[in-house]
Amino acid sequence: MRMETARALLEKGKYREAVAVYSQLLAKFPEDGALLSEIGLLACLLGDLDGGADLFRQAVQKAPDCFEAHRRLAASCLRRKDFAAAAPHAARALEGIGDEPALLAMLARIMDGFNDPGAGAEFRRRSNALEPAGLPEAGQLLQDKRPGDALALLEKNLRAGRGSLRFFNLYGTALRQLGRMERACSAFRDAVSLAPHDEDAFYQLGLTLSLMARSAEAASCLKSALQINPRHFDARMQLGVELLGLDLTDAAVEAFHKAADVRPESAAPFKFLAAAQLQSGRQPEAIATLRAAVEKHPSDAALHSQLLAALNYVEAPDLAARFAEYKAYAAKFEQPVMPLDPVASSNWQTGRRRLRIGYVSGDFRNHSVAFFVEPLLRMHDRKRFEVFCYMTRPQEDAVAKKLRSLASHWRSVGHLSARDLAKAIREDGIDVLVDLSSHTAENRLPAFALRPAPVQVTMVGLQQTTGLASVDYRITDSFLDPVGCSESFNSEKLVRLESGPLVFQPPSQAPAVNPLPALSGSPLVLGCTNDLEKVTEGVRALWARVLTALPDSRFLFFGRQGNHFIERMGELGVGAGRFIEVRRKALPEFLAEHHRIDLALDPFPYNGLTVTMLSSWMGVPCVTLEGNTPPARAAGSILRRMELPEFVADTEDAYVETVRRLAGNLPRLAEVRRGLREKVRTHWCDARRHVAELEAAFVAMTERL
Repeated sequence: MRMETARALLEKGKYREAVAVYSQLLAKFPEDGALLSEIGLLACLLGDLDGGADLFRQAVQKAPDCFEAHRRLAASCLRRKDFAAAAPHAARALEGIGDEPALLAMLARIMDGFNDPGAGAEFRRRSNALEPAGLPEAGQLLQDKRPGDALALLEKNLRAGRGSLRFFNLYGTALRQLGRMERACSAFRDAVSLAPHDEDAFYQLGLTLSLMARSAEAASCLKSALQINPRHFDARMQLGVELLGLDLTDAAVEAFHKAADVRPESAAPFKFLAAAQLQSGRQPEAIATLRAAVEKHPSDAALHSQLLAALNYVEAPDLAARFAEYKAYAAKFEQPVMPLDPVASSNWQTGRRRLRIGYVSGDFRNHSVAFFVEPLLRMHDRKRFEVFCYMTRPQEDAVAKKLRSLASHWRSVGHLSARDLAKAIREDGIDVLVDLSSHTAENRLPAFALRPAPVQVTMVGLQQTTGLASVDYRITDSFLDPVGCSESFNSEKLVRLESGPLVFQPPSQAPAVNPLPALSGSPLVLGCTNDLEKVTEGVRALWARVLTALPDSRFLFFGRQGNHFIERMGELGVGAGRFIEVRRKALPEFLAEHHRIDLALDPFPYNGLTVTMLSSWMGVPCVTLEGNTPPARAAGSILRRMELPEFVADTEDAYVETVRRLAGNLPRLAEVRRGLREKVRTHWCDARRHVAELEAAFVAMTERL
């Protein structure tokens, strides 16, 4: 029964639990080589190839007739290019297992290593002759995006494919393309079992686990692939992605550096390296990485957008120079493609149909943008407006399915080029095309540059200019963009709505607001619930001043492994005992952590927007330092609209004094806490008012054509 339990755990990817069960069995049957061999395979799946090799060696010593252990030990020796050690174990495996494609292919590689091309060719011929029928055809079907047909062909040859590495790799790929992830993992594990010296088998298993959001398991498999071939670019990149997801930021930075060394001509490592540098609070390094990458890859629009988005993390002392960066993007990616015959009029003006609004975003998903998109889609007047959503990411989650149900039409366009997307938008007859991303990830601004709609608008996203002449309007308000201060630094005409630049959908699972914790006599807890990537050197220095001024206070923050925040604050004279570090959590638990915070501190110059809205919903206001760009005014605009200007500072000294004053007036903080959720509801959640005003603005835009 325990053997069945261990195998079931292995199939579920619970490798460490499976090792524990196998080890219990081994304690009862210490001479069982098959058990040692299985534990060795699990060690390989956990990223320890050397440990696996030691276990395979013990297995053949204890059980010389355990032919699978001989096969795996031969593969381990082959991985190290120890052909002399590999040969006898491969030959012993062949005695017991017989002719099998994967085993014969391994013997061919060993003979190649011995510089015996004749023997290698003979083993290769025998291996190819035993490969099941239909593999080339299945491979072509997968290339043609016909995984169902490929799977049907492969399953006809399932019995014959049992000893074929190529079969299991194709089989797993077909299953993965069809979304049958557990079965795909099983197929790739079979491939690893046949050839634990094959980097692609480990890589494909790791990639599949990644798609299942099983990052720790994925990282282990990818590490094994890289132990076999340190220059496997895709494995190196995917490992970096998984390490980022696991909050192992320093290790992710190292992975992307190594990927760039392997393929310096690729832009991808630099994109991810910059993201990892931002995540670890190294903003200037990230911007330097992106500037160098943009110079090296001048035709990569996404890379240039990433640089423009990253600039929000540093001060903009010269707004004209900052705006010039956006205009440089337009000069490169818009001016050369602007059509001579853009869509100049709206079919809606004829009165024959409803006004067609098209929203474009990659964040119709579990993302902060969804808090602001859902009420839009829900409240549009369907008698007068027909709503299209263009989803620019290939993956969709439960939130995407919910938003899909609220749209009149949903288009999955992640696979389309800019020109094909523009063509699809024209064919849909969109009257008002709305960008919800600006220069954030998966934006499709190059499609907007082709002018597929008569009216083009940007809103939500970064709440700042796109730099494109082809985007006519930007939705904002007088708090975010004070009249007379912003016009010169926007390529769009600013449309300031009385109801605000966006509308907020409060989280349905939010716990109730609790009383101010400090009133119970406990130390005052300041907090930051933003990602630490927004916490710059200047922010840390100012927060150190705040904490020095309030020596009895504590500071709660959401950290990641390798963030070095406490260490860096220690260098500024704030002891580690002052900090409460918690890990990022699912939304209900994240919101519940606000019950421990008395007052939030907002980072700058890139303020919290969604985070400020969520903390306000939980009764926790923030003190913010208002800057000179929309992202640097985001928190201030939220607080000012809620009639709380006393929380908005205009200098660093004022920021420190504001926190001191509020910390010394707990009754005022308690009063604000009690009424803050209602203020959010009143000033930011009136979807009916906001959408009606937005619709009127859209109509006015089309009437100006």
